[in-house]
Amino acid sequence: MMTKQEDGTATRRERARPKKGQGPDLHRLERSALAAFSRRGFEAVGLRELAASIGIAPTLILYRYGSKLGLWKALVDELGLRVDQACAAMDSAFATAQPFPDRASAALRHFVELTLEIPELAPLFIGEMSEPGERQDYLLDKVWSPFLASLLPIIHDAERFGNSDLGVPKFAAFSILSMILAAQYMAPVIDLAAGAPQHDPLARVLRPIERLLTLDLARNRTCDLSTGRSPFNPAP
Repeated sequence: MMTKQEDGTATRRERARPKKGQGPDLHRLERSALAAFSRRGFEAVGLRELAASIGIAPTLILYRYGSKLGLWKALVDELGLRVDQACAAMDSAFATAQPFPDRASAALRHFVELTLEIPELAPLFIGEMSEPGERQDYLLDKVWSPFLASLLPIIHDAERFGNSDLGVPKFAAFSILSMILAAQYMAPVIDLAAGAPQHDPLARVLRPIERLLTLDLARNRTCDLSTGRSPFNPAP
């Protein structure tokens, strides 16, 4: 940036850099940015407005992240780490010796808890899915891909135990992810329709998914009464 000195000569001023110990509070900045991106969408958020909201110069954001997209990606990277942790917990819960469908619920509980802990995840993901491009691809890689890898064994388990109505596994997985995220995204509307906040938001999300995974087990249970075989223990 060019500036004029008192003698009329022009000099180039370097981009503002934070002095040691005087940089922005990154945790506060990222928390504010995540809330803004999730509520209003990427395009509607301005760096000047975001910087002003926490009392820093926009140049400090540019120095730390390079651009608005760089800031957005840093936020999604952090979300991706949390998703990876939740999916690792899903895998561990599913691997324990619990019968179907209990192990499916135990596994999915970890991802649902994540969406409750980070309410910005649902609107951020849903908002970006409507417009193909770099940000959509980035979210699919950080959120959808690890979730799919952890969910496919659960879907195959449901099929193995008699649920023939799930369809293509990847489509079923995306339907389940949509059910989880939509429940969080629409929580204010759901609470308003119910006349009060739901007392058990975890169960509110899990129960429809449990019904989906066990959709025709009741029919199979009726059939199994004539054979003496438990619907939760398939024939070898």
